[in-house]
Amino acid sequence: MTAGQIIELLRAQYEQSHVFYDQVVLGSIWGAGTSRGAPIMDAVAIRKSWTRWCVHGFEVKVSRADFLADKKWRQYLPHCNRFSFVCPRGVIGPADLPDPNMGLIWTTENGLYTRKAAQVVNCEPSLPLLCYLVLWRGESDANIRRRQALRTFADWQADKRGPTALGKLVSKGMATRLAQAEVDKDYREIAVEHGCSWPDNLEMRLRATDPLDDTERAKP
Repeated sequence: MTAGQIIELLRAQYEQSHVFYDQVVLGSIWGAGTSRGAPIMDAVAIRKSWTRWCVHGFEVKVSRADFLADKKWRQYLPHCNRFSFVCPRGVIGPADLPDPNMGLIWTTENGLYTRKAAQVVNCEPSLPLLCYLVLWRGESDANIRRRQALRTFADWQADKRGPTALGKLVSKGMATRLAQAEVDKDYREIAVEHGCSWPDNLEMRLRATDPLDDTERAKP
């Protein structure tokens, strides 16, 4: 199993109850991941709670050699309330964990298995972590709408009836807009004729020049 596949298992496990991010830079993005740059944590899950704030950091290892050689995890601990190593079953054992507060999650044929639960450590919210997530990983409303539109279009394409149904939807929308444009054109011509801008005060000006007021209009 690859590191990317393990991260996707974590995402599926945590994205409902937490805000989940992968490849999280703990500082400036310039030179991130290098010896002089900020470290990159494999994944972070932040609990969706104001009163029970908790940042759970994850370091993914797919081989024992990588686990034994890598010491970057020390830089992650000040940013996390909980921290866990994640690996295929047996690559790391509970006795191998370098800190008693660390957790261990194994991947199995049935998904993720918590071999040892990570203990909660009290620490203040990490400013470098939060700044990175807001500045570089946050989505604007426009990007969210664009992503939703792309997903909807992909769903149309996946449906055999999609092209036909999508064509009808688009043509209906175009017809509605064209009809509204014709109405707007008529209103603008009337506005110019009565010497006012459209649509400001158009109805008032029309009533002022109408020989029949509302009372007379109501008479049979």
